[in-house]
Amino acid sequence: MEKVNFPLEYLERPEVERLESVYKLLLVASIIHPRRKACGVITLTSTVLKSVGVDRAVCNGVVKVLEDLQLAAFSQETLEFYVRGQFLWNKTPQEAGADSPWARQVEQSLRIVADERVADAIREDIEAAAATIKEPFCSVPANLLTSIQVKGIDQKWTSGELMLLVVCYSFSLGAAPGVFVADFELLGDLCSLPAANVSASLVILDKCGALAFDQETCEVVLTSRVKTAAAKEIKALYEAATGMRSRRLKQALNSCLKKSFPKKQVKSTDYVLEDIRGYERDRRVDNTGKPGLSRNAAGSSDKDKTQTQTQTQTQTQTQTQTQTQTQTQTPGSAEPTCPSGALWASSEDWLEALRAEGARRKGADLERDRRTISKIRAVIDELGLEQVLEAAAGASLPSQVEKACKEAGLFDAAEVASKKRRAEENEAVGNAQKDELFKNSHKTQGFDMGIAAKGGAAYNIRHGKVGAA
Repeated sequence: MEKVNFPLEYLERPEVERLESVYKLLLVASIIHPRRKACGVITLTSTVLKSVGVDRAVCNGVVKVLEDLQLAAFSQETLEFYVRGQFLWNKTPQEAGADSPWARQVEQSLRIVADERVADAIREDIEAAAATIKEPFCSVPANLLTSIQVKGIDQKWTSGELMLLVVCYSFSLGAAPGVFVADFELLGDLCSLPAANVSASLVILDKCGALAFDQETCEVVLTSRVKTAAAKEIKALYEAATGMRSRRLKQALNSCLKKSFPKKQVKSTDYVLEDIRGYERDRRVDNTGKPGLSRNAAGSSDKDKTQTQTQTQTQTQTQTQTQTQTQTQTPGSAEPTCPSGALWASSEDWLEALRAEGARRKGADLERDRRTISKIRAVIDELGLEQVLEAAAGASLPSQVEKACKEAGLFDAAEVASKKRRAEENEAVGNAQKDELFKNSHKTQGFDMGIAAKGGAAYNIRHGKVGAA
């Protein structure tokens, strides 16, 4: 996966912070888009604009404003667009080395820029950046915006929703990367969204699998960001998983951590995290001054060892009973089926088992299974796990469950429920905005309605009745 540098403080610049979301989106998309060249130029073709949800008519007005603010350079003839200042966080050819691959890429891409005014802006940036300290940045997938799942038929992503995804991925909003509790006002300021709309946008991004969001706890998890965590960040991620209140998000985060970092050791001098598969048995010095194992290992007492053995025997018996129940449900069948909902703690566990079963098949199409499971998850979110399990009784593969749900009409029912829910959410957001506007209008009147009762002194003065009683 190709990654690009994105400046952490870019959206907090005064000239950028006050812009509307569509202006910010065009700037951000041009910095991280996979079609962007090494010198920073991107050609704003119809395909590029559609990939980030910007209309051509809107784009023409946006680029004019950005040029006037000296934030970008644009050619109406060649459609070449360059966000100024990109070499403040990217290496210049001189910094990378004259014979380095990066220097050759920059020089070659700059050489084929057709518009001389755009090329001059790039050269000016390279010269100016040579004498400055690099701005802090983070690595962002180049396809972060272009690979997001489609919302639905005839539904487009708004600029605010896409900006929200970029902010959640790139900004350190919590103690661990990709895991935080949403501050709606802060996110709204960064994305130029009303705080009342941020929660609804996070729900939509959650439905489409771009991130995971719990409305009750306001916790957010981006597994795509968690997977790219540095070695020094892994301990913070496991600690975040331990303290997470949302059960669904905690399971998703733990599952991502176990797949991405199955054998990572988390060194600690005073405790050992329980969720790291036992790989964290790092050696330390005990009270006697001799090297010893952590308290989950050899230093445990006989009582602890006995309890551990008892728990292991209980788990083995439980697994045996589960296998027996599964085999009893499908006698004489060579195809194992997914167990009933009673054996699963949550829908995510069942979907994970479904995915694993599909991956074991010869010639498995993992990408197709991922899309299918995403559709099934959407049905579960709207209608509940029980209805899906009832319709897909005996199914063991994602494609079989999808077919069973389609025959039972669950996809149509989920779509109807989703539209109804979105309508209710939009109505609630609209009412909240109206209430806010109503409050603000009364604050700006500069005239206290309680004092301005007809016949009062303030009323008489305002209407020219100075001497009236």
